[in-house]
Amino acid sequence: MKGFFKLFMQIIDDDYREFMHLTEQHMRPDVYRCLYMITFGLRRGEAYGLTQRNIRFLPSGHARLDIKISRTRDYPEGKSVKSSASNRIVVVNETVAQLLNNQITETKSLMASENKILGIDDFIFISPVTKQPYHIKTLNDWMQKIGDMMEITITPHMFRHTFASYASALGIDNLQLQRYLGHSDIDMTAHYTKGLEIVAEIVLNVVDGFWK
Repeated sequence: MKGFFKLFMQIIDDDYREFMHLTEQHMRPDVYRCLYMITFGLRRGEAYGLTQRNIRFLPSGHARLDIKISRTRDYPEGKSVKSSASNRIVVVNETVAQLLNNQITETKSLMASENKILGIDDFIFISPVTKQPYHIKTLNDWMQKIGDMMEITITPHMFRHTFASYASALGIDNLQLQRYLGHSDIDMTAHYTKGLEIVAEIVLNVVDGFWK
């Protein structure tokens, strides 16, 4: 039966690739773009919390994400991320940078249809139907629709574990990975300077094959 998951909930390679293939075919485009954010180790709420202020498109074609806001069940309007360690920088590749640019363009268009302007601090992931920020379970529900096609159970947090396992297997330094994922551990984060873009670039360059 399909859907065997390894220890720590990482998704096995064949299931991962089949899942991503099916999402591209069957997932609503805006949700597909949001899904790609969590393949870089973001928490669901951190992806939901992205605004134009927190996205910088780099000359390299990559995009820098300043992870500062999280939307959760208890804080649907958003709040500061859960710890100082979670306040961090993530760099995404050219593919995701383009997806982000497309999402911003689409959201601006949706807001304009309501005679509104997408503010720099407004969330970029909104429902094309309600024009409101995603319901907290939006990503989960869409992911499970695809999971049902494969006869597996799948959640956003599994992608975080998968990213961490893949990066570790490729030899990413544990301290760099700790910082990239925003884990709160005093012994680990003591070795970091807060918000190093170069660390995020190092992680991206090593794990870039994960999305190919």
